[in-house]
Amino acid sequence: MYSGEGINFEDILKGMTIEQSPAEDALATYRAGAFRLYGGVGDEEFILPPGRQECVRLPAGAAELARSCDSFRTIPQHAEAYCSHFGLAMAEFSRIQHTLRRLAEEGVLVSPCQVTRAIHARIIGRQEPPPISRISVIAADRPALLKSCLETHIANFDTPDSLSVGVFDDSHDASTTAENEAIATSIADETGVAIGFAGRSERLRFVAALVEHGVPREIAAFSLRGIAGEACTTGANRNAALLESIGQRSLMVDDDTACRMAAHPRRETAVRFGGHENSADLWFYRDRAEALANANWTTESLGEQHNLLLGRTLAEVWGVNPAIDRSCTHTIAEAMSHVGRIRVTACGAVGDSGCHSPIPLLWTAVSQLRERADEEPCSYEIALGSRERISVDRQPTINHRSGFKAMSIGIDSRGLVPPFLPVYRNQDGVFSVLLDAVCPSAFVGRLPIAILHQAPAERRYADVDGYRPLRMSDFLIALIRTWNTPDGLTDTERLISLGSWLQRLAKLPAGSFVSHARHATRLRFAGLLQTINSRLPDIPESIPDWSRRLAGCAAAFGTMIEAGDSWIPEEWRRHPSSEMVGELQRIVGLTGSLLMWWPRIIEVATELRRNGIQITRQAQSNAAAVRYSVAAGMVTRSETPRGYYERS
Repeated sequence: MYSGEGINFEDILKGMTIEQSPAEDALATYRAGAFRLYGGVGDEEFILPPGRQECVRLPAGAAELARSCDSFRTIPQHAEAYCSHFGLAMAEFSRIQHTLRRLAEEGVLVSPCQVTRAIHARIIGRQEPPPISRISVIAADRPALLKSCLETHIANFDTPDSLSVGVFDDSHDASTTAENEAIATSIADETGVAIGFAGRSERLRFVAALVEHGVPREIAAFSLRGIAGEACTTGANRNAALLESIGQRSLMVDDDTACRMAAHPRRETAVRFGGHENSADLWFYRDRAEALANANWTTESLGEQHNLLLGRTLAEVWGVNPAIDRSCTHTIAEAMSHVGRIRVTACGAVGDSGCHSPIPLLWTAVSQLRERADEEPCSYEIALGSRERISVDRQPTINHRSGFKAMSIGIDSRGLVPPFLPVYRNQDGVFSVLLDAVCPSAFVGRLPIAILHQAPAERRYADVDGYRPLRMSDFLIALIRTWNTPDGLTDTERLISLGSWLQRLAKLPAGSFVSHARHATRLRFAGLLQTINSRLPDIPESIPDWSRRLAGCAAAFGTMIEAGDSWIPEEWRRHPSSEMVGELQRIVGLTGSLLMWWPRIIEVATELRRNGIQITRQAQSNAAAVRYSVAAGMVTRSETPRGYYERS
């Protein structure tokens, strides 16, 4: 459980213990706060409740009892659950209940009322951040979709005159890049919105600028260009957008999204503070037309929806009556400390799922699939056969460790955020794991709206019957999760420490590296196996194929735990073993070096921007570019932004 280390809980809960009558006690709910156990002597334990200066003496076993209270329940409910779980006789019920009351009186267990009062007691006022006025569009090879993305997002903003847009193009041929730039130029001229454009050549120029300021060429190139021979460099393109948005709250959207929004059909306004689960509701459809027809379309400002959560502390959005029944201890502790902050906001999606396989739904969305199967018996088959769905949260939801799709997100870059993995698919999955690992006070805000994701409708799942659970991104995530986080470090120091850890792994002898990779991936498979086994009792008997598939996945993961080659990522299974291990170590080492150098890269990019050098150049035609540049005080009338960039 979360220990609260590094957080000052001074005075947070002082004076919060409330005298209650037996009737009130029976109705009040409690859960564990962020206490610490300092050992014990004989039949007593020494526990430091949150906000206290001195430990309290409690009966031996009290800490274990408190840890079992991981959700808000009444004292009798906690006592009954504890006795049932450990097979204790009901004669023990009174003793357990008495100890729980002691834990509540001493502040080891906290009630929703106490948490809310403590948070509100420390809110003096908040400074409203400026409105979000920056959009980065991640584009590649799809001019028609880019045009729709730009037009709909610009039209959605209430004040387009204050909006700036950056188009980051990762197209693979020069003619498509030229077409995308022409589209950006045309829309900039028509709307008057400042649109910057950066293709692969602009990223290469910025690599040179980073190198001139002391960043090693290999690391600079990896961050913004990826590696030679790897077709998917979406993460490198996203890194360019990150560096262009330093110090701002901004939106990052994929070019196959359109700013057409749908709300949850039973939308609620109270903010829900969750934990580690994916909180979105799901509906599954046979094709795109059916998904669009069933969406609850709404007209709202996308920027304003992100603005309600992005960059704010958990305490700021707590409200009067938040939904905290599913909160984890870490979330509550970070809210009470006023340290936890929403660093990323994410929309749901209408249309393409953005997932490479539907199989994880069988254990990650059990309640969703059951509910949809009750509504329409064939929903189960549709979920496995079609990529078309609606995914949206019922209410604004704050959580962490649950991942998110980066097709339409907000990022608060006023503090450190890690880089994206420059190469391979699922770079947003690696980013979410890095964010959680190095920024423990960072949270994700899920918005109760879904954006239209209009990826090509003919896309199909590739591995419905042959799920492959270890792509290169999963391999790196498994390695990252073997890192032991040192105590007392800042976010920047954590990022550097994690990078150093990956570098050490990369420098191991080949045999030792393979042994560690086997260990890390076995932990991943064991975790998946444990999750599947815990879900099997919840599978409805009316869908026998569901139980069959899950049992098959469980058997496969059990085999993978023992198999000698199950640690090899899918992208590398065709390489000779000697070449493969060396290349894997090289990529792990590059990733580690990027993490270590990322804070310095941010510093250099910030300095370059102060000197008028950035990755994008203005996409307006020459006449419009001169008007914009003179208004911005960037250049003289005789210079264009392109000339300015090249001269710089």
